[in-house]
Amino acid sequence: MNSNVSQQYYTFEYIWHDASGALRSKVRIVNCSPTQINQHMRADWNYDGSSTGYTTTQNSEIILHPVATYTDRSRERYYFLLCESILQTLSQTQHLDPRHQLERLFNQNQVSILEPWFGFEQEFFILDKRTNHILGTNPAIPLPPQGPYYCGVQLPSGYDYLTAGDRGIDRTRELTEAIVKRCMDIGVGVTGWNLEVAPGQTEIQVFGHGLRACDDLTMMRYMAYRVLAQHQCEPDFRPKPFGSQWNGSGMHTNVSTAQTRAENGMDVIQGYMSSLKQYHTAHIAVYGEGNEERLTGEHETSSMETFTHGVGDRTASVRIPTQTIRDGCGYFEDRRPAANANPYIVAERILKTIAGMDVQQQQQQESNETVTNANMRRQPQPTPRN
Repeated sequence: MNSNVSQQYYTFEYIWHDASGALRSKVRIVNCSPTQINQHMRADWNYDGSSTGYTTTQNSEIILHPVATYTDRSRERYYFLLCESILQTLSQTQHLDPRHQLERLFNQNQVSILEPWFGFEQEFFILDKRTNHILGTNPAIPLPPQGPYYCGVQLPSGYDYLTAGDRGIDRTRELTEAIVKRCMDIGVGVTGWNLEVAPGQTEIQVFGHGLRACDDLTMMRYMAYRVLAQHQCEPDFRPKPFGSQWNGSGMHTNVSTAQTRAENGMDVIQGYMSSLKQYHTAHIAVYGEGNEERLTGEHETSSMETFTHGVGDRTASVRIPTQTIRDGCGYFEDRRPAANANPYIVAERILKTIAGMDVQQQQQQESNETVTNANMRRQPQPTPRN
């Protein structure tokens, strides 16, 4: 009997972040039986850390450890494996990804009892690589002011779409739909999308429970790069790529916990607002590179200098939806994170604050300083010599 009769080729694409935060991938092809699939989905692999900014060539091996699996329903026997990077030597094991820190946080009781849900609103511009301009724009062609582009179906009056040709603003819709379709093919939790305020700007929404939301957003970004590359374009996640007179791009983060979703959850949200205000500076520090160009207090943003919150207010740091007020429970939207922010770091920062860990850490630090100062005062002073 031929033992290979039931064996088939399976493809596993390993995806991870390099030291700069950019996405990388490599493909493994395995000839195996269907009963061995789960084993290969969990199989570690490795890559060259010296070519990805993590290590030197003398100590270059980085372990790829799969943490989330996505089945590509559009291709037979094709799987995407989102991975953590682990530096493993004979003497130490070092986890290199922010995801590992967030996973450890979820394992702590103070956070696990929150049962957090996240909804990310990922804004980005589409860059036309043939012209090196935002899709549907040309410096030689005047653009109508922003406004009509948002959720637009018809092209804005006065937009010279004939000159723009097949790279016109309407093309943004087609490309966004293509990205969303690929996300749905692999099981990413996309919940919607819309054209945004500026030309060539779009938004895709991703929702999930806990870590899965961050994993899904990472895979959505990956699909954005892959799909747009086929059309000589790429996503631009910079917070303010189109000039000071146009909206920037954010990663608005909608958050709810078991406590905010329960009866009288609005009281809990008000408590969270006090904590978020107290640690506003710590949040801004990790909410994305170049975010100071976006958070100016204009173009539907708050000022990065001051924390504010308001009902239905898109000029506030945190918006509380009017539906949450009506229901007395629900969620809040942190509008401060930039489009290029790391979702794992943003989620960790928010959870530490609303779980009260920032307060505990500050109190512990103050206690340690008090003990140190007391010990110093008790130390015998040197006797002066005559």
